[in-house]
Amino acid sequence: GALMAAWGGPKRLLPGIVIFIALSGIGYVVAGLLPLVWLIGAGFFVASLAGSGWGILMTALEQRKVALDLQGRVFGTEGMIALLFESAAYPLAGLLADHIFQPAMREGQWLATALGPLVGVGAGRGMGVQILLMGCCVIGMAGIGILVAPIRRVEQELPDAVQ
Repeated sequence: GALMAAWGGPKRLLPGIVIFIALSGIGYVVAGLLPLVWLIGAGFFVASLAGSGWGILMTALEQRKVALDLQGRVFGTEGMIALLFESAAYPLAGLLADHIFQPAMREGQWLATALGPLVGVGAGRGMGVQILLMGCCVIGMAGIGILVAPIRRVEQELPDAVQ
């Protein structure tokens, strides 16, 4: 945040948003790869730092494109939707880890056979695979930002609401 305040940020925000989203996904992939504390910590550090970066740039883009009298509603609705999904994600992640991924990553199971050579098998590897898959999904979101033309051109096609 302090860096963005001092620098002022890039003129075009969307490329930075996409890059930070991809970096966040890469961080999650790294965190899920192997059961090494330093690797998990480094992966989550990169994911968190990049998440802050794309959050800051996304907020700047929204402030630029949304009329002042609507910003409260837009940010409030965005926050409500985020909390709704986050509230569902926590229990769902636990259930998926306990009942799907962890059993599937035990020695000799279907997912352990497929991904075991990459991430290992046994205790904790189900959660590692889950984090790795989340990272792949986040990287996919960055890909959507690049490949979908209306998203890619939003800065050029949507007029600035605030001059």
